[in-house]
Amino acid sequence: MIEKVYKQKKPYEQSSRTKETINTRINRFKHFTEIIYYNEPFDVYSGSLDYHWVDTSTGETLNNRQKGFIERKLKSEIEEVPIEFFEDNARSNFESRRRAKDNFYGYALCNDWTYFCTFTISKNEYEHTDQATKYWWRLFRKKLQYHFPDVKILAVPERHKSGNIHFHALIGNANLENILTVAINPKTQNPIFHGGRQVYNLPLWNKGFSTVVKIDQDSTEHQLKTINYCIGYVTKQDNIGLNQKRYYRTKNLDFKNSQLSFTDEKRFEKLMKSVADGTLKLHKANWKCKIFRIYN
Repeated sequence: MIEKVYKQKKPYEQSSRTKETINTRINRFKHFTEIIYYNEPFDVYSGSLDYHWVDTSTGETLNNRQKGFIERKLKSEIEEVPIEFFEDNARSNFESRRRAKDNFYGYALCNDWTYFCTFTISKNEYEHTDQATKYWWRLFRKKLQYHFPDVKILAVPERHKSGNIHFHALIGNANLENILTVAINPKTQNPIFHGGRQVYNLPLWNKGFSTVVKIDQDSTEHQLKTINYCIGYVTKQDNIGLNQKRYYRTKNLDFKNSQLSFTDEKRFEKLMKSVADGTLKLHKANWKCKIFRIYN
């Protein structure tokens, strides 16, 4: 049973919860600034809630997402599962992927990345359960942080056709040049190239196979292409299961600067004029919003 519990206020206290109607979001990344204009205004809330949710069976305080997850779980335990359960579950899963994608972009596009890596677990030597795989990954991350204390890591898990998880990772703020080894094709004994770029191995990953490709620091296109490759696994449906982390990161990553505001008709006309003048580029448009970008 989940119960709403209101906070006890002193007579002079007032609610700090405020509502604002907005239709524009401005995101500032490393390579560009993005302006998102929503076709329909909507309300956003800031400040603290006047209440919280409590699971009466455990006494645990819940946030809105935890509350929703428990409610859907309780519905699933009913012998005849109502159709609303599947609708709520699908909606929650969609929103989870959307939030993860937005946050992943927020980290990926605001940091410098030097290497794109893939790490797999050896089929014969190590356990392949999800729990074991995540444990090996955590050990590797700590090892990398031991050798390079300021290293930046942003990784996304992918479930292979075999059912096993491996990781794609962006690594920056670390010089791996002295420990990388050239990847060799075991059949031809020739160095491996991918997309015209030299492929390396990283011996620090000793639980299976690793590939490392250097990211072109002078090519914004190559950096964005690499990031967009990773984002496909963040949003991939049924990739890692429900209520599981869609990406892993170190705590020293920079995040996007995001601002919310309301754009009236005059400001929107000025915005569209900037597109006509070539100052702004219309990146994408759909039924929900228009996305403009200014590249640095």
